[in-house]
Amino acid sequence: MDPFTRAKRVPTGGFTLVELLMVMMLLGIVLGVGLGMLTGLAPAERAVPGLIEETLRMSQRSAAVLGTPARVEFSGSTIQAQVMRPVGTWHFEDRSLMGAQGLEAVWLGANDPPFTAQGYEGLGLNLAAGAPGVLEISVASDPAFDWSDGFSIRFALRAEEWRDSIVMQAGNGLLVALSARGALGVEFRAVSVDEAGNESRGERVAVQTEPGAMVQNRWKDVEIVYDRRSLRILVDGLERVRRSEQARVWIGQPEILLSNKTRPFPGVLDRLVFHVQEILPPRVLPGDATFLADTPKQVVFAPGGGLDPLVHPAEVRIGWQVPEGRPEFLR
Repeated sequence: MDPFTRAKRVPTGGFTLVELLMVMMLLGIVLGVGLGMLTGLAPAERAVPGLIEETLRMSQRSAAVLGTPARVEFSGSTIQAQVMRPVGTWHFEDRSLMGAQGLEAVWLGANDPPFTAQGYEGLGLNLAAGAPGVLEISVASDPAFDWSDGFSIRFALRAEEWRDSIVMQAGNGLLVALSARGALGVEFRAVSVDEAGNESRGERVAVQTEPGAMVQNRWKDVEIVYDRRSLRILVDGLERVRRSEQARVWIGQPEILLSNKTRPFPGVLDRLVFHVQEILPPRVLPGDATFLADTPKQVVFAPGGGLDPLVHPAEVRIGWQVPEGRPEFLR
């Protein structure tokens, strides 16, 4: 080949910098519009499990953090959570009757409030000391203090003797009492509704532990739980008695009384914590989705956040379907 003859130039390809920038800009516009359209057209199947998981996790966290039961109900195209919420706490430290949520109690007795240094933790309220008195907690000013849909009451109790006595009254019906045989009982009045829709004080709902559940001169951690599935009494974390019930609780006069002047509790009470059950607004599944017929009516979380083994002895599977879609499941 003649070295002086110019070789035919073969294109080596490639864009100029300006061309490359223009291509990148066009790709960005196209991809941006495409992703925006995909986002706007996201199928309901992607939104449904997110809503279900969010509701279940919220309820589970409530059960784990507060140590109270929680549940989620499924019906048609709606999902609804029910959780316990703390509304009042009294630990009686620094000789104060003020609750943690700002609700103050008043001692109704001839003497000063009978604080004792022999409480469960620090000071306690010695209801057996001196002349009989009553600690009154008025909750009428707090609309959140509504236990008609359920409640959890926790307290530490030390009975100096066994005697028929009243530990606590709440409203016109909720009663916690100690028997002369050392049994602890609780009762409330259900809401009765007539044909016109008027509500009134209804039938008595009651449970009682076995005799000797409250050991004399020994502290006991007591929890009374009603979640409109069952009424239960737990002592030192162990369930002692349970009764199935679904009625709403009659409140009447919104106040809480500790002890009783005619039937005073012979002992010390400490660490009172009151929760009420809150029914959150129902949420509707997106995309006209509905739950499948074999989906459980509810998922119940036990205190601590685990599934309640009495309600769910096997794996829980939640199924739903959108119109003209296939069944989807969440386990």
